[in-house]
Amino acid sequence: ANGRVLMDFSAVEKFAFDPLILGEAMKRLAGQGLCIAIASSAPEFFGVGRQIAQFSGVEGEAIAVFKDRAGAEEWLLLQPPRPIREEGR
Repeated sequence: ANGRVLMDFSAVEKFAFDPLILGEAMKRLAGQGLCIAIASSAPEFFGVGRQIAQFSGVEGEAIAVFKDRAGAEEWLLLQPPRPIREEGR
């Protein structure tokens, strides 16, 4: 896939699901070659984004969390294509 995804949690007021489920999905997407940036100007959801990224096991490598959308976009644009891993298929 070698794509890029930006998830902006800035307008989120609450999650109606367990955020760790999102972390598991992100791990699978990262395994398919995607780079994922999470942005949130809201401190509570920045923290949730960090928890999701840490849970994924690929924080910094394929998933990164930012306090603003501009930083997330900049990081995504600088990421080289990622290889597809077996667990991502």
